[in-house]
Amino acid sequence: YAKLMLLLLLCLRGNPFLYYGEELGLVHADIPFERLLDPEAIRNWPETKCRDGARTPMVWDGTESHAGFGTAEPWLPIDPRHLVQSVATQEKDAGSVLHFARMVIALRKTSSALRRGNYTLLQAVDNVLAFTRSCGDETMLCVFNLGHGTGRFAFDGAVEPLIALGEPCGDELPALSAYVDRVCMKERPWASD
Repeated sequence: YAKLMLLLLLCLRGNPFLYYGEELGLVHADIPFERLLDPEAIRNWPETKCRDGARTPMVWDGTESHAGFGTAEPWLPIDPRHLVQSVATQEKDAGSVLHFARMVIALRKTSSALRRGNYTLLQAVDNVLAFTRSCGDETMLCVFNLGHGTGRFAFDGAVEPLIALGEPCGDELPALSAYVDRVCMKERPWASD
């Protein structure tokens, strides 16, 4: 899911912002009430999630004291779930969220269509979001199944994506999958909304 959301963010128009931890796929940290620092969280506890859960120290190395963040006790506790998602751990795993984030950022840097291209919404059904990003002679097709069931998109031609999460089977996309491809619109004319 973290990879899907990163890919979607970096394919949409606008300036993408990644906050620390998103490139690792970190979940919102659970902070015990007695360690909360956020006045809003203290006032509204336990009805709302606190902002402190997104302000915990970066987990550089899950095997080091305080996850490699420093030698002193940090201002907020480190969520134990974050330790297995540390930078050091993900550096060793080519399939990690960190490596995926770097790959998608590199794709966006090299694609004028993704950086500054026009956005055209395409016809799709179920929980599928499909659009193209076009700039000059470059067009990128971006298809995302945001649902938990199989989605459909009328691919026209062979499916050979630059980046894919899940593998399309004909016009079917598995749950929580994505497909990004550089295409020639003359060969693949999709109907737009």
